[in-house]
Amino acid sequence: MRDEHFGIVVVEMMASGAVPIAHDSAGPEMDIIGCFNPAPGFLASNEKEYAEMLAHALQTDLQPMRRLGRERAKRFSQECFQKSWWDSMKGVVAVAFQK
Repeated sequence: MRDEHFGIVVVEMMASGAVPIAHDSAGPEMDIIGCFNPAPGFLASNEKEYAEMLAHALQTDLQPMRRLGRERAKRFSQECFQKSWWDSMKGVVAVAFQK
């Protein structure tokens, strides 16, 4: 979907081992696929690019990309969120309890 804010479906595809072909905009471009090199999926902007990416994917050994996608999807896991949240809140909690 064009300008999809985040793209949880793209992350779910990667976590399951599927290789996504997502729209080259917003979340998939900035946070999920396009921000990595090598990328855990493909990006396209129009029908011709989607067809080209699909043809390329069908001619490529996708196993390395599948493994990469599964690994990269972990950064969006509940465990990573909780750890990041707690790491960012430790200082606030410490200050609150010092008073």
